[in-house]
Amino acid sequence: MTFWYIVIIGIMAAGFSNLSGKIDKIRNNMPERKKNAKAEFPSLKEITGKKVELALDDDSVLLYGYETEGILKEYNHTWLVLETYDQKDKKELYYYRINNVSSINILEKDEG
Repeated sequence: MTFWYIVIIGIMAAGFSNLSGKIDKIRNNMPERKKNAKAEFPSLKEITGKKVELALDDDSVLLYGYETEGILKEYNHTWLVLETYDQKDKKELYYYRINNVSSINILEKDEG
């Protein structure tokens, strides 16, 4: 009986190592992501530092007091950072998932 347990454990270990090797091979063949993911969003680079308004797919964040108007401070491949000021002129930062943002409207126009 213990012989069959050893055989089953051996088969499971061999299958796992084979699967693990395939996963490693696929991971090694994938192109590496750049550390600076900002290159993926050239349009966001142009509006960083400007006053914007976000339109969100999921408006439930507004129930928690999040602001959708502010200055776009920074971003990466997952998040946007929006800077706003409260009634006491205290700076507040809000983080939004890029996947939940349906559009970004620029509120201030370039003068020039």
